[in-house]
Amino acid sequence: MKKRTIRAKKILSSLNKYKSDKDSHFDIDRLLLNKCLYFQMEDYYGFCRDKLASGELKQKTIEVLYKVFQDWENELINLNFDFYLAIWLCSPRIGRSEVVCAIKEEIDYYENEAFLPGDSKTIFNPSQFGKISKKLMDLKWDLKIDLDNISDWEINFPKENYDSLKEYNTDQKRFKKNIENSIKKIEKADGIMYLFPVGDVWVGQSKR
Repeated sequence: MKKRTIRAKKILSSLNKYKSDKDSHFDIDRLLLNKCLYFQMEDYYGFCRDKLASGELKQKTIEVLYKVFQDWENELINLNFDFYLAIWLCSPRIGRSEVVCAIKEEIDYYENEAFLPGDSKTIFNPSQFGKISKKLMDLKWDLKIDLDNISDWEINFPKENYDSLKEYNTDQKRFKKNIENSIKKIEKADGIMYLFPVGDVWVGQSKR
């Protein structure tokens, strides 16, 4: 618990200085080059497995995402082309949330192929996000499925390369559960990738 508290404080401190992060700035040159632009919470939360948050950290996370979304939208509406812009708010893995922008041929992918649809009857509830809740209701929210993946190379990683037998057995149990829960398999050159649900993604876009 103490380690999590220290980690949360470090993330919160970084989020309070998000404007110094160049990825938070709208970069038209990068957008035109790559046809897409991202501001990712993973850069703040790191690459730990759970990426969970609560209380002040959870509220700050969505606050920063919303501010970046607003800044980018203000820049985009002055440009003379179509665009996709959304907050991808992951729950419970909020540390995987991001702001995503796309143009030209990439728009169709992000609008129609990036996620599997969630339960259309479920309504977004912003009350958990404190002061910014009312602003979040200015956006249109659609529920999608948050998928994670595991590949054959991870499952078949040699036992002797693990630090301990306990770590190997723990991973094998997790891999077995992931495969049992998988809802899609993708055949790749180096084996099969299994996709399995780990939560929700609320996609928030302007009502324009």
